[in-house]
Amino acid sequence: MPCTLLWGVSSVVLAEPALQPMAGTLWRYIDIRNASLFAVHGAAKLGRCKCPPALVLNLIFLSSFAKESDTMSTLNHYLSEKRSAVLAREANIDAGHAAPVALQAKVSAEGRSGVRRIRIRDHQIISDSPPDFAGYNLGPSSPELQLGVLGSCVTHIFLIQAAQRQVPVDSLEVEVSGKIDARGGRPGYEDIPIYPHDIGYTVHLSSPASAEEVKALFEAVEKTCPILNLLKNPQQIRAEIRHTASVHNVVARAEEPTLV
Repeated sequence: MPCTLLWGVSSVVLAEPALQPMAGTLWRYIDIRNASLFAVHGAAKLGRCKCPPALVLNLIFLSSFAKESDTMSTLNHYLSEKRSAVLAREANIDAGHAAPVALQAKVSAEGRSGVRRIRIRDHQIISDSPPDFAGYNLGPSSPELQLGVLGSCVTHIFLIQAAQRQVPVDSLEVEVSGKIDARGGRPGYEDIPIYPHDIGYTVHLSSPASAEEVKALFEAVEKTCPILNLLKNPQQIRAEIRHTASVHNVVARAEEPTLV
């Protein structure tokens, strides 16, 4: 692990009182080989500590700047491991053992900052607005997250399909772009969507595979990518609101004068 990374993590831990009791726990989740913070259990512990959301995210992602050679450091090594997982899943489906998986996310607005804390299983993501919209810029906005989710899913399906088809991949990066216009839907701008639009993505793929193999890989990704197809096809979304009268509102109404 580079000394700069060690110094950076150490400085943050020592400077933040909320993390000092957790220093030992934190270091146990740092893999010295590739300087990565394991998020499976470590992120859950960090997420439950009472420290600023941005600090938690910085600690988790700080290690992404450190790269060292390792037996599993290339995508092709990973694809070999991924292929085993894909084949095992396919066998499970063919055997009739697969079943729907329930997905759930919870989002809460933090007091005073209005920051949106997204909780998914043991993971936490912070969404925020820029300063010109009463935000603190502690995380991406919801439309930006949507583009990121699309890019993540496309990237993952590329890896799955490449593993399944045994297409070698040296490097893979997906760029996603789009627009959102605050004028959307307002008088005079009815033709502008209120949602992100003009969405597109570009895949940067380095591979010794033939053009025919890459084309077939791309077509398979477009056909099977869940989030891409979710956005392409109309959806029906259930919604309800459960209103609970707050104590503050009840007291305020009780103190209101009654007109006779």
